[in-house]
Amino acid sequence: MAVPLDQLPKEAFREIRSRKWLSFFVFLAVSFGTLVVGAFWPQQFTSRSVIYVDDQNIIRPLMDGSALTTKVKDHVASVEEVMLSRRVLTRLAEMEDIWGL
Repeated sequence: MAVPLDQLPKEAFREIRSRKWLSFFVFLAVSFGTLVVGAFWPQQFTSRSVIYVDDQNIIRPLMDGSALTTKVKDHVASVEEVMLSRRVLTRLAEMEDIWGL
């Protein structure tokens, strides 16, 4: 016998009430299984980033002969110099939480 869609929730709750202990133990087993899996799942997080730098200036063909264009390689060199400076690398090495200790 097919149940109309508007009466389906009412029938589902009636079935759950009539088999309340079975429903309780199924809920308990699923909850406990989720708890066990969550407790023993390895807590490992990975993060990556990739920075692409184009060494050609996009404005150069448009502004050819009418304005000066900046050199992107100079900007890349300055960023690289700051990122690899002694001060930044020292602060990075002293961070304990970054090494997972």
